[in-house]
Amino acid sequence: MELPRRTPTESEKMTALVQLAGTVAHELNNIFTAVAGNLSLLDREFTGEQSVTYRDILRAAQRGIDLTSKLQAFAGRQRLERRSIELNSVVSRTLAKLRNTLSGLRGLRQLKELNGHVQLFFENGSLMGLAEINRYCFDHGVVLNHLQLRKKSLESKFMELTN
Repeated sequence: MELPRRTPTESEKMTALVQLAGTVAHELNNIFTAVAGNLSLLDREFTGEQSVTYRDILRAAQRGIDLTSKLQAFAGRQRLERRSIELNSVVSRTLAKLRNTLSGLRGLRQLKELNGHVQLFFENGSLMGLAEINRYCFDHGVVLNHLQLRKKSLESKFMELTN
């Protein structure tokens, strides 16, 4: 005779999730700390692309350590510090940094902010590739989450040429 299975309560599910998050955070923290520690032992006299790669790996390891810290706080293994922030000033500073960074792009003619998006307009023939723009921004401390290339429509090009 088979006994009916008991379904876990929401509280039990949440407890299991918190325990799993804590365990995963602990294990990931060990990995990221080992990566960051071993990177610090490497000779930092890299050249060109090696230097960029070194910085990228170190930055990624640090982001991983920060993420595991947040996961451990979620799991109750680490205290999460709550504080009030002035969101408008954070957004203003972030947009100022973005504007400042993007203004250094090669061939940039105009930068517009519209409906929460930043649009870049380049001089004819100087269009940078998406990967190049992303790399430039990343090297200057800006991480893009959406980058899209839009070309002028044929109609707008025709109107521009005939006026």
